[in-house]
Amino acid sequence: MKNSVNINSKTITVDDFRGISPAISKVFEHCIMERYCDYLTTSDNQFGFKKGMSCGHAIYTLYALLLITMSIMVALSMYAQSTFPRPSTE
Repeated sequence: MKNSVNINSKTITVDDFRGISPAISKVFEHCIMERYCDYLTTSDNQFGFKKGMSCGHAIYTLYALLLITMSIMVALSMYAQSTFPRPSTE
């Protein structure tokens, strides 16, 4: 068997162990967050697994960033055309 140990003729596998129960882990998480919340921060650009920030917020932020980038590119293009006019082909 994979990941097994034989102790006193009883084979123990990984499946014989279970993790911390969800209730205990939630209490532990709450205690840690209460104590260290001021020191743990996240970026404003983190959307997943953050209260009040969903996939819709991420899509809106991407859309807004694309609009700003396109506006800057159009403005630079217009500036370049007015500053450096194309030579006439006549």
